Amino acid sequence: MGKNTAYLLAYREIKQSKEEFNEYLDEMKELAKSVDIKITEVFVQTGMRNDPKTYFHSGKIKEISAYASEEKPEYIIAAEELSPLQYKNLIEEFPFEVVDRSELIFFIFKANAKTNLGKYKVELAQLQYEITRMTGKGVSMSRLGAGIGTRGLGEQKKELDKRYINTRIKSLKEKIEKDKKSIKQRRKNRINSNLPIVTLVGYTNVGKTSLLNAMLKQEKGYVKNKYFATLEPKCKKLFIDQDKFALVNDSVGFISKLPEKLFEAFLSTIEEISFSDLLIIVLSPHEKEAKRQLEIIDDTLEKLESNDKKKIIIQNKCDLIENCDYPFVSAKTHKNLDTLKIKIKEALWKEADAENKNQ
Repeated sequence: MGKNTAYLLAYREIKQSKEEFNEYLDEMKELAKSVDIKITEVFVQTGMRNDPKTYFHSGKIKEISAYASEEKPEYIIAAEELSPLQYKNLIEEFPFEVVDRSELIFFIFKANAKTNLGKYKVELAQLQYEITRMTGKGVSMSRLGAGIGTRGLGEQKKELDKRYINTRIKSLKEKIEKDKKSIKQRRKNRINSNLPIVTLVGYTNVGKTSLLNAMLKQEKGYVKNKYFATLEPKCKKLFIDQDKFALVNDSVGFISKLPEKLFEAFLSTIEEISFSDLLIIVLSPHEKEAKRQLEIIDDTLEKLESNDKKKIIIQNKCDLIENCDYPFVSAKTHKNLDTLKIKIKEALWKEADAENKNQ
């Protein structure tokens, strides 16, 4: 079948609507595409709950195994996070590499991490995740290398024991802790600047970075259509109107079922949201997708105790649909970005300007 091909195994609970399930499958395909994996077959099983031992029931697993023995995909991808027992049984059943949703997201984060700090955070989260599923033999270096499709042949035979992993985890925590001091100092500098802080918040791949670049009128600012392209967000000074400026933060994209260890590792980046004066919620231009994204964003903001922040909700990429009236905007064509700036000005200064007029 060739390199970088995969079968996708997805369990659909009876209570889940077909439409919602299909959206989830599309997201899984996009996640795989982000690390250059082509999903060649999708296997679905429906029931009350997935099998606690093998994810799919044993009969279905044998059917897929027989089919795969001829097609020979490189990966078997489970659409959910597997338990240690499910993972152990599936790697015994399939002669191909088994990857679950969480690991797929780890690989994407690792591929997109540009700074040493970003790389440390991803490695820490991945090690903490992998150590929970070790069965005594250790964990293959292939699972901790540069990512899917980039492993050296020598690495595949090496294994790490828990003692080594725990030592590495301790080392990574120390390195990250040192960098936290500089993050706190930069945050303090922003707060002391007396400029209002605005943060772009949204699902991964809705175009937050492209939107920020468009608002700054930077050339070649349109970012590639890719999940988790931004892991080290930037803070930029943005001209709003007359003598008014704001500091605008990009942010790491949200996604459903983000591995908890990754959330914890990038908390120092994500929690910039809680220091903001205004949040710009950036959603998909498609209504049903936008509704689902907003639910996940609300849940994440609740975890950060930031749901009471001032918000402006917009829908980006309106160049993909017919309606382009505000609150629809387009980072690609710059449609309605001037209107967005007016809304930012009203949200940040309207009350203060009114008070000044009355004095």
